[in-house]
Amino acid sequence: MRPPQKQSLSDTFFVEQNSLKLKTLRLTFLLFAVFYGAFVFTDPRSFPDAWPFIVALRLGVVVPSMLSIVFLSYHPKFHRWQQSLGSVVFYISAVFVMGLFVFGPTSFLYYGALYILYAAGYFMIQLKWIPATLTGIAVFITYLMFVLINQSGFSEQLLMHVIYFLFMNAFGSFGVYTLETAQKNHRYFEHQLTQTNLNLKQINEQHQEKIMQLSELVNEKNKLEQDYELTMEAIEKLNQVESRYQAFVTQTRAFVYELDLEGKFTYVSDSIQEILGYDAMELIDQRYFYELFPSELALEFRTHAFSEMAKESRIRDFKNPLETPDGQIVWVSSFLDPHYD
Repeated sequence: MRPPQKQSLSDTFFVEQNSLKLKTLRLTFLLFAVFYGAFVFTDPRSFPDAWPFIVALRLGVVVPSMLSIVFLSYHPKFHRWQQSLGSVVFYISAVFVMGLFVFGPTSFLYYGALYILYAAGYFMIQLKWIPATLTGIAVFITYLMFVLINQSGFSEQLLMHVIYFLFMNAFGSFGVYTLETAQKNHRYFEHQLTQTNLNLKQINEQHQEKIMQLSELVNEKNKLEQDYELTMEAIEKLNQVESRYQAFVTQTRAFVYELDLEGKFTYVSDSIQEILGYDAMELIDQRYFYELFPSELALEFRTHAFSEMAKESRIRDFKNPLETPDGQIVWVSSFLDPHYD
């Protein structure tokens, strides 16, 4: 199951904007429904013979159509029908007043009502440019049909009415187009701004990650520097100990050596040069210890030494002869401590 995604600030803004638009739309249609219902008292005076029919249209068709928008706006899929339903209600309410204007007595009340209806249809009920323009043109065409039915000839007053309605349609259409374009540009700008914020956030996260990596590298570098300093200090101390050890060995006329399990020299101190005349590098990894014994005693000492080594015995003050490179015999006292890696 996928975890719920967090809503971004941009998404929250659009949700709040849509909620505000729906509240405004409901309030608009509710006010117009009250407005239409309130003027029902004028119908008997303006249409003394047909007022029941006019009242039936007003309260049975026009007002319910407006209230239907209010109720349907609570449906979750209302946005799919909003433009169509708004256009139909705009047309019904405008045609109703247009009929009163054409067939009823001359009244400035109808002029004002038509002006308010056109303003509402284009700017207040949230119709887009194409639905609003088409509905406004349909209302104008219906007006011409009413005029043809009600009048037989052309008059100057009719020309003024036609110009007036054409101007309102042109003004409303241009206004809605301008507002819609501005809204599209605003949404595009907000989309770009949101995308820029996301990109900046990603870049910031990448920088933060690099900073953390750099911090880890700095910490590791500092640790290595500390380890290096400790190592150098240890090497320096080791060199000091080695120097003192070599000096001690030289002063005591002794040499130190290490052997592997086969008896080969793996380390020999430089003091062997003074005592036996051998260069230490000539012996290390080159010669075996028993090769320094006189040839007639080499096998005996070799056997004894390997026997003690196998038993891991410690040899103390073992007197044995060693032969120098020029064949001289030097007696030494050997000490052996076994150590295994």
